[in-house]
Amino acid sequence: MKINTELCFLFCQLCQEAVPTKEVQAHLVNKHVDLSYIFDNTCFENAIKNLVLASELPIDISGPRKPIHGLAIHEVLACDNCSSLYTSSKVMREHHMDHHKDLPLLLSWRQCKAQRMKSQGPGRYHIFWEVIPEEDEIQRPSSQAIMVEKVMKELQKELDMVEAPSDQRLVSPWLLTTRWHEYVESLNTPIRELCCQVALPQPQEKDFETLINMVELYFQNAVDLIKSTDELVLQ
Repeated sequence: MKINTELCFLFCQLCQEAVPTKEVQAHLVNKHVDLSYIFDNTCFENAIKNLVLASELPIDISGPRKPIHGLAIHEVLACDNCSSLYTSSKVMREHHMDHHKDLPLLLSWRQCKAQRMKSQGPGRYHIFWEVIPEEDEIQRPSSQAIMVEKVMKELQKELDMVEAPSDQRLVSPWLLTTRWHEYVESLNTPIRELCCQVALPQPQEKDFETLINMVELYFQNAVDLIKSTDELVLQ
């Protein structure tokens, strides 16, 4: 056991989690049986008698902040709508449905590092808070860079919106006939994704190997019919 001098609590070096002073012996029995045989509770109590240790583990820790010495650092997912952090996308989806069901469900979440007091025990000790290790602090973007990135994302949304020109002379007869601009306007899909959906098949898409040849053959047959097609039909 060692002492975290910042928040005045004991932590287990092997488990890298906080241990209340009254639970030290139970912790050793449950997780480190070999060490529990040599643990002397009387000596332990005498040793910590003159130390200023918190009777309860702190629970009012918030992030982002620097890591707390002695506690394990976990890779987690961060909720964009609140401060909740979870270790799996499944739990994050459940959290979203319980607390943010009126908002669209994201396909992915921001990854970050976090700590918690304990992995077992009262629920309040399981709550993660975000931490930024020193090596990440150097690479962390400034608040100005974050603001610029946010503005650029908002601008991109505007650029992705499809709007038909107000001047009818700028709209091709083909577009007016197919009305594709009206169809895609109601879709909540980025233009780039729509373009990918109608792009030529990639080499790895084996199921569409003959599609290009079939389309070319179709158009060639149509071109061949031009000479024998009545002019009224061509118009």
